[in-house]
Amino acid sequence: MKCIPPPKSLGFWRLSHVYVFFLVFLLNGCGALPTLGPRPGSFSSASEQHIDGDGGDEGNLPFVLVDVNRKTVERLLGAEDAEYFKGAFTDRGPPADVLLGVGDTIRITIFEAGPGGLFIPASNSINNGNYVTLPDQEVDQTGFVTIPYAERKGDRGLVKVHGRRPSEVQHDIEERLMNRAIEPQVIVTLVKRTSNLYSIIGDVNAPGRFSLAQGGLRILDALSTAGGPKSNDYNTLVTLERSGNSATTRLSTLLTQSENNIFIQPGDVIAVKKEERYYNVLGATRTNNRIAFDGENLTVADALAKAGGLNNDLAEPATVVVFRREDPKTLEAMGVKIATFKEAEPIPTVYRINFTEPSGMFLAQKMPLRSNDVIYVSEHPFNDATKLLGALRDVLLIKLIDN
Repeated sequence: MKCIPPPKSLGFWRLSHVYVFFLVFLLNGCGALPTLGPRPGSFSSASEQHIDGDGGDEGNLPFVLVDVNRKTVERLLGAEDAEYFKGAFTDRGPPADVLLGVGDTIRITIFEAGPGGLFIPASNSINNGNYVTLPDQEVDQTGFVTIPYAERKGDRGLVKVHGRRPSEVQHDIEERLMNRAIEPQVIVTLVKRTSNLYSIIGDVNAPGRFSLAQGGLRILDALSTAGGPKSNDYNTLVTLERSGNSATTRLSTLLTQSENNIFIQPGDVIAVKKEERYYNVLGATRTNNRIAFDGENLTVADALAKAGGLNNDLAEPATVVVFRREDPKTLEAMGVKIATFKEAEPIPTVYRINFTEPSGMFLAQKMPLRSNDVIYVSEHPFNDATKLLGALRDVLLIKLIDN
C-alpha cells in the first residue's frame, strides 16, 4: 500500500525548525527565559562569591548565605537594629541636685528676733512680723547678689549664689549679719529660674527650653512638658545628648522598658525625630510593594501576609529569602566566618527560609524584620518549562496560521 504524505497545507514539514528551537532552549537549561529575580540555585554559591580585588568578576557583590534555623532566630531576636536603634540610656543615677545659677532671680527675706534691730525699726509699723523682704535680684554674670550691710573683708556685701543651694546662701548671709542684726534668720526663695535648663527639639508639639526643678524629671515627663511627640511611639526616635555624648532609642522602648526612662540633667538636649520604617516584598508574591511598618515589631510571616502571601502559580516555597546588610557581630555570634569581609562594615547577607517544612513557617513567625529589608520569593523551576511550552505553543500557532 502506498503511503500518502501529509497535506502540505498543514505545513508539518515546515515545523522541523520549531523542534530545533525547542531543543536549543532545553540545552540552555532555560537560562534565557525571563524571571522575577534570582533563581533558587543562585544562592548556593554564596561561599564562593567573595571578591578580594585580585581577580574574578569584580562586578559581583560578595554576600553571606545563612539558612535560618532556631539558633539563627534566637540570635536575631537578641540583636538590635543597628540602623534604627543606636544605643541605650545607661545613666541610672538619682535626680540631679539643681543648684542656683547665673540668671536666676531670687528673693531674700531677713527675720530678726525683735524690733529695734538692723532692719526692723523700734516701732514696727511696716508689717506684723519682724522681717523685711529685699527687692528681687537676678544673679549676675559673676554669680553674685548684693545684700545690704552684709559686707565681709571689703567685698561690699557681694554674696556668691551660683553653684550653691538656697540653704547654703541663707547660712552665709546669716553669718555676715550675725553681729549687726538681732539673731538674724534668712530665707532665700527662687522666684525665676533661667539656669539649669534642658531643651527639647524636633517633632514635638511645643519644643523649647525648660527649667529643671528640684525632685528630678524623667525623659517621658520632659516630653510631656513639650506637648508630646507628633508621631506614634514605634516610629519615633528619642535622642539624648549629654556632655558631648548621645544615645538613641525608640519612644516605645521608653514606654516598655522603664530603666531607659532616666532622669534629665541640666544642659541635656532631647531630640525627637519621626522616622518611618519600610520593607520591600519582591518576587513570586501576590503583590510586590514597599510597605511601611505598622508596629514596633514585625516578622517575616507578617510581611508576607501583608503582601498577599506566596503566589501559588509561581512561588518556590523552599526559597524565601531576606536580603539585609547585617552587623558583623551578629553573624559572628551565629558562627558565620567573616574573615574575608571588612569587620567595621555591615555585611550583605541572605537569610533563606524553607517554607516547605513546618519548621520554616514557625521560624518565619519569629524572625524579626528590620527597616529596609528586602523579602524575595523565588520562582519555582517548573515555571521555566511552563514559559518554554507557552513560547513553543505561540510559535506553533503562528506557523499553523501562516499555512
